Amino acid sequence: MSEKILCPHCMEELPQGSTVCQHCGHSTKAENAANQLPVGMILNHRYLIGCALWGGGFGLTYAAYDRVLNIRVAIKEYYPSGK
Repeated sequence: MSEKILCPHCMEELPQGSTVCQHCGHSTKAENAANQLPVGMILNHRYLIGCALWGGGFGLTYAAYDRVLNIRVAIKEYYPSGK
């Protein structure tokens, strides 16, 4: 059984071959900046990382998908030194 194909922006399921998400309207192709977690990375064998949503002085927040609970989540990457 193959895994669902998810939009990296909103983490909603996409039909095979989609180039634009029918839910959020973003392109299904996405890449985070070099200093951010890569789109498609699996964190802790559980969380699929999507696009960086926003950031501040203390870290970044990513769209993500919990592959155990099958729900959309947000993952916060904390920068203890403020960078």
